[in-house]
Amino acid sequence: MGILPNWIIERDIKIVPFAPQKSRPGIISYGATSYGYDVRVDRSGAIRMTLLIDESVDGAIVRRMRSDGYDVHAVSELSPSIADDILLAAAVADRRLLITADKDFGFLVHHSMKAHCGIVLLRLAGLKSNDRAELVSKILVERGTEMLDAFTVISVRGLRIRTEPPQPNESV
Repeated sequence: MGILPNWIIERDIKIVPFAPQKSRPGIISYGATSYGYDVRVDRSGAIRMTLLIDESVDGAIVRRMRSDGYDVHAVSELSPSIADDILLAAAVADRRLLITADKDFGFLVHHSMKAHCGIVLLRLAGLKSNDRAELVSKILVERGTEMLDAFTVISVRGLRIRTEPPQPNESV
């Protein structure tokens, strides 16, 4: 399902409580999706999701996501050295897409079967900080909604979005 205008959400989707007073000039849609994610769309059509960015991620990416208008919680500012399973639980509790460079989250999700709202694993070694930030920004705009409830890998070789857990003997 794509982005819907507020009048269709009110008429057909019946999100309760729908908050029409949250509508703002320049914002096409504002509110919770059927999954409970806070999703915003600006005039350019860019998706504005809520993000939790792990301390393993370059600060340039945190700054870029904020300048792009995302609601960002950065672990490096809030709770450095927090355990991965606690961080994952916090992302679920706040319904945030978790962005990390730590491959341990693949193990937590696929082998330990931990719940998540979406994880983006960055494998961008060799790129300059600003180039990493630019690439992540571009991919979130173009494919961000597909990453909700999925395990995504962004690498220098491409993008992989997996909504199903891997099969036995398949690597993350």
